[in-house]
Amino acid sequence: MGEHKHYKESGKFSPVGAVLMVLATAVCGGLLFWLYLLFEGWCTIIYLNVIAAIAVSCALGFVGGKIVRAFKMRNTVVAVACAVVGFLLASYFKWALYDYNDLKKYGYELMGEYTAYDYYDELNMLFDENTDGFGDYYDFYHQTKAYDLFSNDSTGDFTDEDIATMQKKSVWQFFELDKLLGKDKKSAQKSLEKSYTMNAYDYTYDFRKYDKTGLFDIIAHPSDLWNDIKSINKEGRWSYKSSHSSRDNGSLVNGTILWIVWGSEFILLLAFLVGGVRIKSKEPFIESEDDWAEYKNLKDAYKFMVPEDIKSFKVSMEQSPYTLFDYQTAVTQFLPTYMVIDCYVSKSGNENYLTVYQQTINPKNKNPDTKVLVKNLFVDGDFMNRLYSLANFAPQMQDVQQTPQ
Repeated sequence: MGEHKHYKESGKFSPVGAVLMVLATAVCGGLLFWLYLLFEGWCTIIYLNVIAAIAVSCALGFVGGKIVRAFKMRNTVVAVACAVVGFLLASYFKWALYDYNDLKKYGYELMGEYTAYDYYDELNMLFDENTDGFGDYYDFYHQTKAYDLFSNDSTGDFTDEDIATMQKKSVWQFFELDKLLGKDKKSAQKSLEKSYTMNAYDYTYDFRKYDKTGLFDIIAHPSDLWNDIKSINKEGRWSYKSSHSSRDNGSLVNGTILWIVWGSEFILLLAFLVGGVRIKSKEPFIESEDDWAEYKNLKDAYKFMVPEDIKSFKVSMEQSPYTLFDYQTAVTQFLPTYMVIDCYVSKSGNENYLTVYQQTINPKNKNPDTKVLVKNLFVDGDFMNRLYSLANFAPQMQDVQQTPQ
C-alpha cells in the first residue's frame, strides 16, 4: 500500500474459512427460513408476508456481513460465491420444509376426508365395491399385463414410461397392490373391505402401516421434491385474498404467475445477502494486524465547505489529504451544501482510510442527500492526530456569520 492511495482489498481468504462460511450461511439461512415459513403459515395477509420476506432478506444481509468478518474474507468474489452456495443450500431446505408442511396440512388432511377406496384411484378403478367375486379379480389381475387391460381406452392417461412398464408388469404389480392391499388373497380381501369404511389416512398409516414421509425423506429425494413443487404450482396454494393455501377464498394463483412470484421472492431474499456480504468484504482490513479496521462515524463531529471545483479538490486530496483542512468550518455553521467525513482506523493508528461525502439539504424534508466524493483514501497517524485536535471547530471560520436553518 503506497501513501495517499485508496484502500484495495487484498483478495486473501482461508479455504477452511470459505467452507465454514458456506456452512454458517446455510445454517443461519435455514433457521431464518424456518421462522419465515412459520410466520407465513400463520399470517393470512399477503402484504405482511411481503414485509416478512424483506425483513428476512435484511437479516440474511446482516448475518452474511457478520460471517464475512468472522472468517476474515477479504476477497469479494469468493465471499459472495460462498454466500450464494450457502443460500442455495438454505433455500433447498426451505423448499423441502415448505413441501413437508404442505403435505401435513393438505395431503394428510385430504386423506382424512375420503375413504381409502375413494381416495386411491387404483382401488375404485379396479374393484367393484359391491362385488363378492374378489377371488376372480385377484387371479385375473395377477395374470393379466397392465397394458392389455388399459390399451383400448385408458393409455392416454399414462406416460410413455408408464406404458413401457405396463407392458412388462401385471396389473397387480404395476399398481403395487401388494403394498396397498396385501401379498396373499385373504389379507388383500380383508384390506379391500377395510378400505370401504376407513378414511385413507387411518387405512394407510394405521392399518397398512405405511411409513410417513418425513422432512429428511423429502430432503434426500430432490427429484420427488421437484415433482411436488410442480404439482403445487399447477394446483396453486394461495389467492390474492390470502397469503397461503385457501381453496375457498378466491381464485388460486398458479402456473406462470406463481413461478414469477416464487422467483421474485428468491431474488429478494438473495439480494440483501449478496449486498451485505459485498459491502463488508470491501471494508478496510489491516493486513499487518490481521484484523478489520475500526469504523469511526465522524459525520457529526466535523463539517467542511464544498470547494468550487470538485474535480480539482479530488486531485488535491490524492496528492495531500491535508487539503481537507483548508475547508473546515464549525459544525454549527449552516450551509445548504457541505462536506462530512468518516474513517476506518487501525489499532496502531498508522494505517487509516478516509471517506469524504458531500451533503445537500433537501428543502422538502430538511434531510441531507449524500454523495461520495473521496472513498477510503489512505491517511497516516499524523493526519488523524491533527483531525482529532480540531474536532467541532475551525478557528479561521469563527467570525463567519451564522445563518439560521
